[in-house]
Amino acid sequence: MRFSTILSGSALAATTLAAPSVVVHNNCDFNLFVTSVGQTIGNTTTVQPDTRWTEPEYFQGIGTAIKIARSAAALWTAQPVLHLSYTYSKDKSLYYDLSTTYGFDFYGENITVTGDEGKDVQPIEWHGTPGPVHTYSYFGETGLHLEDQRTGTETLWEVIMAVGVRD
Repeated sequence: MRFSTILSGSALAATTLAAPSVVVHNNCDFNLFVTSVGQTIGNTTTVQPDTRWTEPEYFQGIGTAIKIARSAAALWTAQPVLHLSYTYSKDKSLYYDLSTTYGFDFYGENITVTGDEGKDVQPIEWHGTPGPVHTYSYFGETGLHLEDQRTGTETLWEVIMAVGVRD
């Protein structure tokens, strides 16, 4: 199983930066199911192997969670769901965390959250099992990159999201 999630302004093309978006690229050989949750819960979308799901970035005064699962019914039937959550404050801070509910579907995988290259962003690293849940902050503008790598070089799935403080 392979996945990678990138929430990054710098990883996107210039046209995407003008209209930030969230992109899930499934590099697995199985379907992923993605749900965006903010003030409201979006539809769960099937992301087939080697395809992408895209959503305009939005802020509704609260945080946003991109929920990734291996079952379409995971959110409603107490099955494992991986959550990459983010929000930013008016005083130019980005807050983020990684968590899971109802189990974990990515055992044996190395899951990491890092910031843009050259930025001093606190990483989140889960090596084979879920780690403790902490909320981290970064004061400035950065993208966040969530990756699941089986071998350290092979990306399973990818989410690209333009996130950060906009002046």
